[in-house]
Amino acid sequence: MNQAYDQKQDNQFVIFTLGCENYAVSAMQVREIICLPPVTRVPELPEFLKGVINLRGTILPVLDLKMKFGMPATPYLPKTCVIIISLEERLLGMIVDEVNDVIDLAGEQIAATPSFGEEINAEYISGLGKRGEELVIILDLHKIMHHNDIVLLHETDLAQSNNRKTI
Repeated sequence: MNQAYDQKQDNQFVIFTLGCENYAVSAMQVREIICLPPVTRVPELPEFLKGVINLRGTILPVLDLKMKFGMPATPYLPKTCVIIISLEERLLGMIVDEVNDVIDLAGEQIAATPSFGEEINAEYISGLGKRGEELVIILDLHKIMHHNDIVLLHETDLAQSNNRKTI
C-alpha cells in the first residue's frame, strides 16, 4: 500500500478513460456524472479551463483533464462526459473521455507510485490500483487542482456572479 495514500478514505473509485489509459478518483469526491453540456468560454483562462456550465442553476467551472495533463486535445465524442467533483467545498467539472465503472479497491490492491525519475512529473498520482492484470492510475485531485488553479476557478465564479447581477 502506498504510504502517502490516505488509508482513512473510502475504497470506492470512479474509473474513467483519458485516451487509452484508465484513471480513478475517489468516489467520495464525485457528486455526479453528466453528459457534456454546452460550455461557455470565459476570456483569459488557461486553455485547460474550458469555461463554465450551468448545472440546474449553479454555474460551475469545467476543466479538460486531458489538456491539464498535457495530452493532445481530441474532439469530444458522444461518450465524453463531465465528472462533477467536490474539492475544498467547491464543485467543479472535469471533462473525461468516458466513465467506465465504480470499483472497490482494498488496501492491498493499491500499490505505491513508482519513481519515474526527475523528468516525469508523477505528483498527480496517489497510487496504482490493481484490477486483475489491469492497472488503474489513482489521481490526487488536490494536487491536480493546486492552489493557483483553485484561485482561478474562484475568480471565474466571482466574474460569473458579477455578470449575472449586472444583466
